[in-house]
Amino acid sequence: MMNTQTSAQIYTTIKSSKFPLKSLYTGDKSKIKTKYHEFEISDLVTVGEYKVFLEAMYNDSGEFVYNKYLHQPTMNEKTAIDAFWTNKNFENEPAIGVSWESALAYCKWIEKMPDSDSNYSYRLPNVYEWLIFSSQHEEINLTNWGNFSEWTINAMDESLNENFSKLKKYPLNTFEYNHNENDPQVLKRKIVLGNNFMEKFKFPIDAAVRSYYANEGYRTIGFRILRTQTHVN
Repeated sequence: MMNTQTSAQIYTTIKSSKFPLKSLYTGDKSKIKTKYHEFEISDLVTVGEYKVFLEAMYNDSGEFVYNKYLHQPTMNEKTAIDAFWTNKNFENEPAIGVSWESALAYCKWIEKMPDSDSNYSYRLPNVYEWLIFSSQHEEINLTNWGNFSEWTINAMDESLNENFSKLKKYPLNTFEYNHNENDPQVLKRKIVLGNNFMEKFKFPIDAAVRSYYANEGYRTIGFRILRTQTHVN
């Protein structure tokens, strides 16, 4: 495992290997291992980093697009999140209150940056990648201040609510349903993983049973960028 840096983001490289994935969400000591390809994952994107994106959106596309990607807190969290974003002391803190849609747009903006490597694609991590990464970084699952749950690329699938052992049987893109703007809210739910400063779960995957909507931001949720090579043998 090593660290690299590009477009102001620091990435941790997770080498291709096999891992007993089931143990991450059931505690099972199963010896069955799931193969995964190498990927790189960033630190949590900060308020300051996200503000650079917002400024670029305003300069390139105007106020309408800027407002589209501005943090989008739910009504009951608006006061707390607005206060967080206007406090200059929090510039290096995770960018909370950012919706799934805006987080993914940020990833694609990074992908188009002049100093980004064209051999890589940039997105949010999927469930498997996040679980593998978190298993090597236990500190991200603490419940103290500064720890947040995190968006994944995956859509919510209620069939998993009672039996997460199904997870290892699915291909990596099973839940990557790209909702449409006019879809009902129920189709805009995304999987969120990990503990945060308000909630603690027995296993990181347990957080996935909650419903979080792609077009809303939450004070307990941040996000990371995952990048992978576009051509993997």
